[in-house]
Amino acid sequence: MSDDSGDESDELGSNPLGGMLYDEDEGGDVSNSFEEPDGSRVEQIEVDEEKNAEDVRRDALKLFTSTDFVMEPEVLPTLSRYFKVGGDPETVVQSLAEHYQSLAQICNIMGEWLLQLEDRPDAVQDIFEQSLSSLISRHFEPKQADRIFDQQNAEGAGIDWLPELIAHAPWRSLVYSLAEEYPDCLMLNFAVKLISDAGFQHEISNVTTAAQQLEIFSRVLSTAVDGVLAQHRKGPATDSYDRALTELVRVAGHSEHTYMYSQALLHLLAHQEQHESSAAFTHLSQSLRLAVRDKGQDSTWLDLALLRACAEDGALKPPVVQAMCSMMNKMSLNPADMTVLYQHFTQNKPPPVAVIRDPLFVELVMDALFRPKGVKIHADHRPKYLYLLAYASSVAETVRNGQRMQSREELDTTKDALDRMSQLCQERSGGEGSHEILMELPQIFHALKFPSVAAGMLHWIRCTVTEADYFKLHPESVPIHLALLDEIATNHPLLHPKVFKLLTELFDRETAGDGAVGELLMERQKTFIDRLVHMLSVGFALPVTEFMARIFRDGQADISLIRYFATETLEIVCPPFSQDFVDVFLPLVENKEIFDENVHEKMPAAKEFLEQCSSAA
Repeated sequence: MSDDSGDESDELGSNPLGGMLYDEDEGGDVSNSFEEPDGSRVEQIEVDEEKNAEDVRRDALKLFTSTDFVMEPEVLPTLSRYFKVGGDPETVVQSLAEHYQSLAQICNIMGEWLLQLEDRPDAVQDIFEQSLSSLISRHFEPKQADRIFDQQNAEGAGIDWLPELIAHAPWRSLVYSLAEEYPDCLMLNFAVKLISDAGFQHEISNVTTAAQQLEIFSRVLSTAVDGVLAQHRKGPATDSYDRALTELVRVAGHSEHTYMYSQALLHLLAHQEQHESSAAFTHLSQSLRLAVRDKGQDSTWLDLALLRACAEDGALKPPVVQAMCSMMNKMSLNPADMTVLYQHFTQNKPPPVAVIRDPLFVELVMDALFRPKGVKIHADHRPKYLYLLAYASSVAETVRNGQRMQSREELDTTKDALDRMSQLCQERSGGEGSHEILMELPQIFHALKFPSVAAGMLHWIRCTVTEADYFKLHPESVPIHLALLDEIATNHPLLHPKVFKLLTELFDRETAGDGAVGELLMERQKTFIDRLVHMLSVGFALPVTEFMARIFRDGQADISLIRYFATETLEIVCPPFSQDFVDVFLPLVENKEIFDENVHEKMPAAKEFLEQCSSAA
């Protein structure tokens, strides 16, 4: 028994869990506990602490030997950690001193020198910012920049400097340029999003950068749309409006995806809004479509698909879509497709009128009916062309409770007026025939009250007056076609941009010269200026004034013509004047080449205008 006990005792003593003791408590339960020798635990802790201390010292010394580390904000926390683990002060002093190159102090000295030369602190700051931006652009590494997301802690300490950086315009510009060069860099895309969130989306001029994220592109697109609408309130065809519209086209037409997204938003807004707001968004959508078409791309399928999506009653049938797409793709009308449209639009439940209000389609129908020397439409199909054009221009369509309501009160009268005027224009297409228009003036003036007739007559006038021998066949001071432009401009403000474009093209063509003698040339230009002054009098003031200021600045017109324009304008304008008009017209009145110093005495209107501008300032 004793041997067995001894063996059992030896086995327990040699057990790897020798520290485990088996005790029987009063309740008879067996409890166990693990006791590790105190010596080994202390030794392990000391080893770990020594190892950690060595790591801290090594990391700290690595920082101390970096260039100008003594100038870094983390130098004090690093020194504290280093001394806590028994770091050597002499080593610290030696490392910091040997690697101190005073780069920041040198920059300060150079800044003081530049300030003495420039005497402009902002110029010195610009020099430093440009130099630093150039260095960053040259040595930027996107992979290294993306590591900030790996280094940041739960509180985002790794990027807490980024919001402060984008608060300054020069560094935002640097972010834009780098994002354009490195579109896949996560840090730059994140910075662009922060910039957009901060309200600086109007600065993001690179669409490629904005298109990387839908939220950012939406803000950039919204800014572009707001810019066009704001400038349109001052009037279309102004320089600022053209720039805003060009910017919108650039943003929306960047790619197929951006164009589709932009058109979908504009169609939705036009469908949801009413009256002027709906018309404004429709106009923007059509402007984008025309701009895309000028680039040789056809978006008819997309536009009709969006119209079909908005037409909740399902009235837009596939044959209508097929007919429109076929003609728009070829940019040519054909009787078969026009017959399909005519049949559907004469039904009790016709398609949405917006389908045939496509600006390209309307231009094609106008050209077919009003071009002086075009191919004549067959007599059997002519009523269909007239009906569709009259329908597009006169039928009012509204949506109430999901149901489309149409008013066709003016359809028949518009169709009859179009029929009479289109026949007259094609019959009076020759040089001699156009003189006979004088006999038809009362009928023409009455028909010009209809917008579609005025647009058709304007198309006919453009085709006529742009012929090479027009002014040889019409030597009179004011040809009848130009006089009709005044009537169109008086009655139809929406046609002002087209009338203005025609007049400026004629003026530029005459300026380029067609062999006419100087006196005759100036008489023609004076005739065009009279038409422009009339447009100014009926509300198209700013575009006309900007055009005259531009040709004066570029030396495209004689000083006497500019003086004539300014004199005629002063005779018809009266206060109050918009600031935009004053900014453009006042330099013409004050210019000593146009008016001499005694203009106040000779022209009371000029004196009144100058006094009004002075009091307003």
